[in-house]
Amino acid sequence: MTAPLWTVDAIAAATEAERVGPLPQAVTGISIDSRTVKAGEAFFAIKGDNRDGHDFGQAALDAGAGLAVVAADRAGSFPEHARLLMPELHLSAG
Repeated sequence: MTAPLWTVDAIAAATEAERVGPLPQAVTGISIDSRTVKAGEAFFAIKGDNRDGHDFGQAALDAGAGLAVVAADRAGSFPEHARLLMPELHLSAG
């Protein structure tokens, strides 16, 4: 088993995030790619010039991500009890 990288409390505090769903206590890593996310990692949905990570957030959760960090205005595209953090910060690549 991989040791925790961060507690969810620390991520939520650092990003001033609202919590949604049954969140884990900690995550084992971070990922911005739903194709390579590992079980227990936090998936950060980053909007870039060509792709929007929010479009792949559910795939990351289905692949075992412990939670997805998403913009509040995109949370409606996830199931009601999805494991989400919605930070005050807006995540973008540019």
